[in-house]
Amino acid sequence: MPRPKPSAAPKKPAKLAKHPTEAEAAPLTQSNVVLWTNVLALMNHAYGKENLTRLARECKMSPANATRIKVQRTSIGLEVIEKVAKNFELDVWALMVPNLDPTNRPVLRTPSESERGMYASARKASEAIADFLEKANTRPGDL
Repeated sequence: MPRPKPSAAPKKPAKLAKHPTEAEAAPLTQSNVVLWTNVLALMNHAYGKENLTRLARECKMSPANATRIKVQRTSIGLEVIEKVAKNFELDVWALMVPNLDPTNRPVLRTPSESERGMYASARKASEAIADFLEKANTRPGDL
């Protein structure tokens, strides 16, 4: 008995996965978006435009790292972020502040004497409230 012939329909080749374009690439995390937005703002302020080649050269990093910051598809090492921050004379944490304004950079400062006094007064008041509540919960008749 002869075997039946397989169907003669040609097989379609499997589709290759295409690499996403920059616009299609979903950000890895919100921090990647903040980092790129801030680096772009710093480049526009310092260079007058986006210039990844100059950024890479000044930061002494590979152009691939500059591109990785822009496309936001992979995580960036702390060493790279430190190089970018140093190039723009910033602390590393400042690159992660949303909507960084290159003309009005964020700063951390110690509290003034009057602020220290206010914090001390607030601490004493909260301790007094905690003591009052503790007594109210344990010996209601002693208040």
